[in-house]
Amino acid sequence: MVVWSNGYGHFFCRKDSSELIEPLQIGGESAIFHEDKVAHKEMPARFQAGFRNWSGAAGLEASIIYLKKIGISAIRERNIKLAELLRQEISKISGAILYGPEEKERRTSIVSFSIQGQDSKTLVARLEKNNIILAVRDIFSKKIVRASPHFYNTESEIHAMIDTIKKG
Repeated sequence: MVVWSNGYGHFFCRKDSSELIEPLQIGGESAIFHEDKVAHKEMPARFQAGFRNWSGAAGLEASIIYLKKIGISAIRERNIKLAELLRQEISKISGAILYGPEEKERRTSIVSFSIQGQDSKTLVARLEKNNIILAVRDIFSKKIVRASPHFYNTESEIHAMIDTIKKG
């Protein structure tokens, strides 16, 4: 098995398979250029088509340090709290349908819903005009709205979203 790491991405494959894969790009450290011919180098250089993303790696490291400082369990607790507030407020809206597990212990911080009489795509577009970014997802034959509150969101942002939905 070949394990190759470039910056912060990883590529795993059997050595014999790696010889069958053509690199998508060439350059940097990946090839040897001779007259009008190109020869791919051996692994791992074969897939190194350019400069390493050092700024991206530094940003990733800073993000991990920041998240560890806050604490993964604290982040999850905050996410669940925000999602629960969102679920409670959506359930107060006439025609609201919440999707997902009824049992709190089975829920994540993703809240999926639809509002009867409101087209999900139109609702998401209206929210977007108010700088509230949600997503529309196809679940079987239904178009539903998906909200993913995260620890950096505030309760006032949840209430602003609910107010915008109610104006429908």
